[in-house]
Amino acid sequence: MSGGFETFGPEIGPASILVTAINKGQQAVTLVEAGLRLPNKQHTTHFSPSGTAHFPHELKRGQNCYIVVPFRDVAEALKRADFSGTIKVKGFYRDALDKTYTSKAFKLDVEKSLKD
Repeated sequence: MSGGFETFGPEIGPASILVTAINKGQQAVTLVEAGLRLPNKQHTTHFSPSGTAHFPHELKRGQNCYIVVPFRDVAEALKRADFSGTIKVKGFYRDALDKTYTSKAFKLDVEKSLKD
């Protein structure tokens, strides 16, 4: 998981969280869901996100894909869940066999992200 910007030709999108999946295995895997895990064990799901992952998404051996979620969207979801301050969120993908792959935590300042 990292921070960055999506580009649209000469245009730059909003500051965003990028959640990347990399298939380091020997077989293709079908991803069916991606999103962010909140500190209270709830999660957000992004079925039609920006990025290269569109679900269901077949991820072949050695390939990667990603979703892009604007910081502001994440901050708004955290605020609705009564979070404030700096919060740790994790990215995740779930495959067709119901196995979940989770990233390391990413710190997000809710109030700062709502101002930007």
